[in-house]
Amino acid sequence: MKIDASSPRVSTTHPADVQKKSATEKSEPTASAAPTTTAKTKIHQLSAKLGVPSHMTFASTTDKAKAIANRNRRREEQKLMNLSAILDLALDVVIADATAEAIDPDWLYAFADLAENIYSPDMQELWGKIFAVEISRPGSFSLKTLETLRRLTQKDAKIFTTACRLSSKRMGDPIPRIITDYHQRKTLSNWFITKRSLPVNLANYGLSYPSLLTLIDLGLIVSNEIESAEFPLNKSVTFRCGDKNVNIKAKRSGVALAYYKFTTVGAELSMLAKRHEHAEYLEDMKNVLSRVFIINGE
Repeated sequence: MKIDASSPRVSTTHPADVQKKSATEKSEPTASAAPTTTAKTKIHQLSAKLGVPSHMTFASTTDKAKAIANRNRRREEQKLMNLSAILDLALDVVIADATAEAIDPDWLYAFADLAENIYSPDMQELWGKIFAVEISRPGSFSLKTLETLRRLTQKDAKIFTTACRLSSKRMGDPIPRIITDYHQRKTLSNWFITKRSLPVNLANYGLSYPSLLTLIDLGLIVSNEIESAEFPLNKSVTFRCGDKNVNIKAKRSGVALAYYKFTTVGAELSMLAKRHEHAEYLEDMKNVLSRVFIINGE
């Protein structure tokens, strides 16, 4: 909370000196007057938008009932407009390979109940895409995914979009992951080798640790960093990073990847993100892994 510059303070000024202040000095506006006025104006405007005018009083019970009915009517009208906007946005989404399978009616009405409470235009666009995909390919998004999406703010969505840009998929695996490092199993030959490159610092590419925790709390990314199975020698494995393929092959035995894995819900929502890799991150990742992997890519 910001402290007002004009707030009373403990002072050592003699009372007689205080009395000498002129009326002009007392009436001068403080530096906080403008922000306070602006904040109050916003509060009045938002109160009216919510159907609750400031300093509301009621002359009778009938007046109160009318005010409640008016507010409920305005809320229902806004919900209707929200849902209509989302369905209109869905019409603009082009989906290839649509199926003739009917949509689950339970999913449809659950979607409508949640979507009508989405007010942000940016988030409405996201919900419109989900509806279009689900209509074309029923079963693409679970009810759990819808519940998670309902809790996403615009800020959360931007963080998740960044995570999607840093993610890659192993061929044949639909779950994205964000590769950060490798692990080397200790053997007698490498036991005393301690020098190695540092892991990828995701914060350098817009995904700070607090942002990662936000995605974990939302249930979009698994809470702990995961270590893959050890890679067999002389076998190349392909990862899809954005619109590029990256092939990696272990130089030595006992090496594995370390990464953050998307949850099932996160994987479903990642289908809505544009698949453009982060070139700087991709280069950094290759540099980190090149110590123990042979890396080839497009």
